[in-house]
Amino acid sequence: MGVGIILIRFSGDNINKILNKEIDFGIAQSDLVYRKKGIKVVMALHSELLALVVRKGSGIRSFYQILHRKINIGKSNSGTYKAVVTLLSHSKRVKLGYFIHYNFDVSKAPFYLHKKKIDGYFYMVGHPAKNIKEAANLDSIDLISFYKVKAARELVKKYPYYAWGVIPSGTYKGVNHPTITYGLKALLITTSNMSEEVVYKLTKAILDNFDEFKKSLPQFKNLTKRDLLKGFDLKMLHPGAKRAFIEDGIL
Repeated sequence: MGVGIILIRFSGDNINKILNKEIDFGIAQSDLVYRKKGIKVVMALHSELLALVVRKGSGIRSFYQILHRKINIGKSNSGTYKAVVTLLSHSKRVKLGYFIHYNFDVSKAPFYLHKKKIDGYFYMVGHPAKNIKEAANLDSIDLISFYKVKAARELVKKYPYYAWGVIPSGTYKGVNHPTITYGLKALLITTSNMSEEVVYKLTKAILDNFDEFKKSLPQFKNLTKRDLLKGFDLKMLHPGAKRAFIEDGIL
């Protein structure tokens, strides 16, 4: 079995399509998959990491310095908006009313950052992201780490669908340091009734051709095999995938 590039649309709707037997495999966000009856995980793919993008001239060097600043938190009910609201609900030092927040679409953020209409913006996205590259081309930007943010650490510890990740140095022009942040995972999922042999062969093909697989999408570039088991409860791992991971020495 040769390795196949899995280009199934990343959508919460994929869960329903799998349960309704419209598709066999799909990609869904880790928080939506958590404890979903009838769904099994084949592997985690790239991370959707929360980025706090700031203009270097803004003076913002940590999450706690957004107080009284102009920050876009994303369009209401977007994935970014929900992630920021969740973070702030666990934070004692930074609340929504403690800074000037905007709710426009993230596509406008690079231009507004450049024009100094905002000091920074949040974006939950896979990296490298075209949007942040655009911001870096328009102005000097920086990315803020969440590793020392207590609320972020509590979220990752409390919920298995969150995981730490790193945006490597040099991913974006002018950001010459690794940025430790957290986020959700894009999970390759299937039904619990899917044949163990089919899932085993698919997983084994990816593991055996991992370097080739990583070249299929820019977001896969920095994946490690151990990353494939992050961002979900291992109890949800499909038996066929588990067998392949054990054979490969990952489990």
